[in-house]
Amino acid sequence: MEEEGQGQTKGKKKKPKLKSPYQQKEKLHAVVYLIHKSILVQGWHVEFHDNVNLGLAATLLLRISDDQTIAIHNAHNRFKKVQIPDLLEKVTATGQDLLVGDFNLHHPDWGGDDIRTIDPQAIELSSGLKAADMKILTPRGFKTYSRGKGFAGAYSSTIDLTGASSSLAPFVSNWRSPHVPGFDSDHRVIMTTLDLDIERVPRFPTLSSPIITNNFARRLVQAFGPAIQNLVPLAPPPGSKRLKNKPTLVTRRAENLLRLAAERERKTGLMMPSQQHYKTKRLAQKLIPKERAAAFYRKLSQDIAKRRKLFFWAKAGAKWNQKASMPIRQLKAEKPRGQAALATSNKPPDQPAADPERTTLAASQDLTLGDVQELIACAPTGKAAGPDLLAYEGMKMAQKELLPYLHHTFAACLRLGHHPAAFKQASTVMLRKPDKDDYEQPKSWWPVTLLPCMGKLLEKIFTHRVKLLALDDNLLPNMQFGTPGKCTTKALQLLLNNVYAKPTAKEINPGLRCISRHPIGEGLTFNNSANMV
Repeated sequence: MEEEGQGQTKGKKKKPKLKSPYQQKEKLHAVVYLIHKSILVQGWHVEFHDNVNLGLAATLLLRISDDQTIAIHNAHNRFKKVQIPDLLEKVTATGQDLLVGDFNLHHPDWGGDDIRTIDPQAIELSSGLKAADMKILTPRGFKTYSRGKGFAGAYSSTIDLTGASSSLAPFVSNWRSPHVPGFDSDHRVIMTTLDLDIERVPRFPTLSSPIITNNFARRLVQAFGPAIQNLVPLAPPPGSKRLKNKPTLVTRRAENLLRLAAERERKTGLMMPSQQHYKTKRLAQKLIPKERAAAFYRKLSQDIAKRRKLFFWAKAGAKWNQKASMPIRQLKAEKPRGQAALATSNKPPDQPAADPERTTLAASQDLTLGDVQELIACAPTGKAAGPDLLAYEGMKMAQKELLPYLHHTFAACLRLGHHPAAFKQASTVMLRKPDKDDYEQPKSWWPVTLLPCMGKLLEKIFTHRVKLLALDDNLLPNMQFGTPGKCTTKALQLLLNNVYAKPTAKEINPGLRCISRHPIGEGLTFNNSANMV
């Protein structure tokens, strides 16, 4: 029976070995890094430890700035196979190191006084960290591992460690073990927060429609006001530099009359102070316009008598007598039919249908970061900011931070052919007119409308694309001298060439030969005009 059983055992077929690398199970590394997409790819690099600690340790080199790079080391001492001397050599090399991992080692430096057995590797690790001046951030005796469901039992220990170099430890703002619902493991989650500013790539939503573009532009404009108020320091207000206007003759007369009236009223004692102020102000408001009108008519009569500024007064009179080309808010209709006809008449005319035989031209819709950067660099200075409180000087100072946001918005607007409503909202400010006697009158102020600077940049992009389209396809006539390559000199050359090319007698219209030239010459002698011609 034994021989038969042995024969059956020998006769069994052995399972074939998997020789193909695609059929074999791939051995993964024991450590891993999860890096957020907002961090630049050029700003980090992962190096896996080779030789004895292959697959058990790795180093993440993270660039904080041009002159600072930190190293985050991750280790997993699985089955205690990590070679501590080789690990210490690499995790203490840069001087700005952060060490995390599951070391599976017991030592009183991190486990507390209840440690009974000290591992030899733990002694090497503790001595090496102290020699490299690295601080263990894990609280002493804090349980990070447990065999059961709780971390307070007899089978719990501290084997997950976090250490930082002395130069990096001040930047550690928080170390804690948060509770993560649904995370079932015998190891605790450990979170270490570093207070460092890392260069990130902002993530933008996809602007695929005008509505989404409007909302994004509105949020972008609204974000600048609080940011500027919180981050930009304000300069101390300068002293008063308001120029004192020299009182005119009319003002001096009015002041003298008011002073005499006030003295007369005080002597009589019949007026109260409040009534006196009201009467004085009312008298000045009546007297000053009359004196000003009288001075105006005196000036006008003197200029006409001496034949001075005739063109100026004629031009001003034409403006005064000009009638409105279209009545404003004077069209009324009471019945519904009349209201419908009124609304129809005020509608703009429909655009004519496009000619199918006409060639359709398209401008380039590509916009690069360099185009927006050049546009900001060429923006004028000294311009007031709009409702967004962002002037061109602020754009130039914060160009590095604003460039991705502006490029994303402008590229979507150019692609969709859309101008967001947030870029068209304006704010009106009132400026004083110089040399005015009474600034309580509305005519003594200038209303100035200020548009957002971002909207102006977008309009410049549209204008530049239309300009390039007109130049590349020769859409402008030859008589247009405001384009690149042409100037006022060429316009004068065109005029003078026609003058110098004297027409012959045959080319002159026979009807013009009978015109006498003497009256024309006599008319040109007025005010030495003939000599000038």
